[in-house]
Amino acid sequence: MAGYFYITMGNRLYQKQNNSRILKCLVAQRRLYSAAKRWSYAPKITNLILLVLAFSNLCEDSVWGWVLAGIALVSWLISTVGDEIVKSFRVKAAKTQQYIDREIYIEAFSDVDMSAWNSIPLKSELDKEIADIDDADIEKEKVRNWYSDYSAFSPQEAVFCCQRENLRWDRKLRIIAIVVTLALFIILCASVMCKVWELKVKDVLPVLIPAAELASALLTALFGLFLDCVRSAQLSAVSAIIELGLERNENVLSNLIDFQNLIYNNRCSVVFIPDILYKCFRKIFQKKEDAIARAHKELTSEQL
Repeated sequence: MAGYFYITMGNRLYQKQNNSRILKCLVAQRRLYSAAKRWSYAPKITNLILLVLAFSNLCEDSVWGWVLAGIALVSWLISTVGDEIVKSFRVKAAKTQQYIDREIYIEAFSDVDMSAWNSIPLKSELDKEIADIDDADIEKEKVRNWYSDYSAFSPQEAVFCCQRENLRWDRKLRIIAIVVTLALFIILCASVMCKVWELKVKDVLPVLIPAAELASALLTALFGLFLDCVRSAQLSAVSAIIELGLERNENVLSNLIDFQNLIYNNRCSVVFIPDILYKCFRKIFQKKEDAIARAHKELTSEQL
């Protein structure tokens, strides 16, 4: 993700991203999201392992077949408890990101009442999250210079460009996730149908139970990703209104706070994207965003 900051403020906004506390909070936010993903993915990975075992000759042994089916059912029950834990980690991560954004942007809002900036965690909560994070963790997570330099713009335009870029990153990853999830669902259905066709009726359950749970999880993810895209379109509509205000040289700082709160609400609801997808496309997306930043700067210079 890239952010944009105003150079006449001494680059304080841009430089603040490498403040030690901000960097630790970025690491903490990643860890919280990672913990949420582990709790979310654990039942699915368990069912995948069970399905692989069920595809082997184990399902032809009636005892092992029923054991696999029983474990799959227990995994499903545990996942219902895990959903609440996932929600807790997700909200903590979103609040941490909300704090990071506020601390980086706050100088742009010096004349605005910041009480409207929702869901900021307590200082004691943050202190607890970052207590065991050191410089080695920061270097490992590669969170330095997280935002690109867009220093030629006014503070409110800088914040808006950063918010909008976050949306672009999110939308691109979700489109890729939809394609991958749909492909996995088709492969799963085709594989299970081929296997079930070969089995006797009594051997079908060890295959169907974990397969049904995996299929349900993939369908839920697909539905959630489509909802994410709908919310993304709604956020884009809001951003278009703010952009129009900026073009008219209006003061949109209060609108930016409202927009940030909408982004926070979205972060609390979105489907998790596997880290591997982000890592695979990070460099490509960042190059594209840097190109957009340069083009935006050149266009603004021409207009001046």
